Amino acid sequence: MNKILRKNLNQLKTVIALLLVVVMTVSLIPVMSTYEQAHAQENTEDVVDISGSGTESDPYIIYTYEGLKEFARIVNGTSEKYTKNTGAWGKLNNDIVCTDKLWVPIGNENDPYNGHFNDYDDNDDEKTKKIIGLNNTGFEYVNDIEYQGLFGYIDSKGTVKNIGIEGGEIKGANNIGGVAGYNYRGTITNCYNTGSISGSGNNAYVGGVAGYNYSGTITNCYNTGSINAGNVNARVGGVTGNNNGTITNCYNTGSISSSRADADVGGVAGINDGKITNCYNTGSISSGGVISWVGGVAGYNKGKITNCYNTGSISGSGNNAYVG
Repeated sequence: MNKILRKNLNQLKTVIALLLVVVMTVSLIPVMSTYEQAHAQENTEDVVDISGSGTESDPYIIYTYEGLKEFARIVNGTSEKYTKNTGAWGKLNNDIVCTDKLWVPIGNENDPYNGHFNDYDDNDDEKTKKIIGLNNTGFEYVNDIEYQGLFGYIDSKGTVKNIGIEGGEIKGANNIGGVAGYNYRGTITNCYNTGSISGSGNNAYVGGVAGYNYSGTITNCYNTGSINAGNVNARVGGVTGNNNGTITNCYNTGSISSSRADADVGGVAGINDGKITNCYNTGSISSGGVISWVGGVAGYNKGKITNCYNTGSISGSGNNAYVG
């Protein structure tokens, strides 16, 4: 009897020990909350970065920063998924937050952009979309590269509308702008920049909206960011560094400066060889280099300026500085 009892007790102890092991093991397994389970389910779903085919009737719709980078790759011919298309139509579905400092512009000197970007109907109250934190300073040789901005190079059939470049930083050697580095006979409308723009090369063209506006059209645009050129022979302006196109209904409130010799520094355009109409500047304009031309609307004007004004501070501290 005692042997049977002892045997049963031993078996019971073994079962209890096994149960304790199971309970302890289960207790070590992490349990997701309802919130975590819901988001784990969401994360298994595919995130759409870009959709559409890039035509006027079916433009690429861009949802994320990765989608914006893919659009640039489509235009530049570096996409592994889509066929190269320098004339692609694209629209932002929503504001875009940039998540790195490695922005490569849409279009370049060899593959200029000839499409329509964010060309929403003028009656659409929510047509303007923001690109927040656009930045290319993560590249080691950023000060040596040209044609930098959201767009590197816009060609004669290119149209860019309703874009706000908010914050961020764009650097480069030459043809540097918030919206476009170089606007070759293209159209930029209803756009603005609040980020920092700087050019470090000789003969640099640096502007808040476009670095160089070559026979292009810039309308209803503005800059509030700081614009700077740090080398000789620079053309620096709040809207564009060099204008021989048309600028209408634009303004600058940002700080515009150059520190080296032979600079043209202006509130709207560093140098104007085109037309500037209905524009103004309230930002501070300065040059510290010798032989510089500094002006509230244009640093150096060879074109036509109509119905424009300046209320910002203008200064030139170098020898042979022409300030007006």
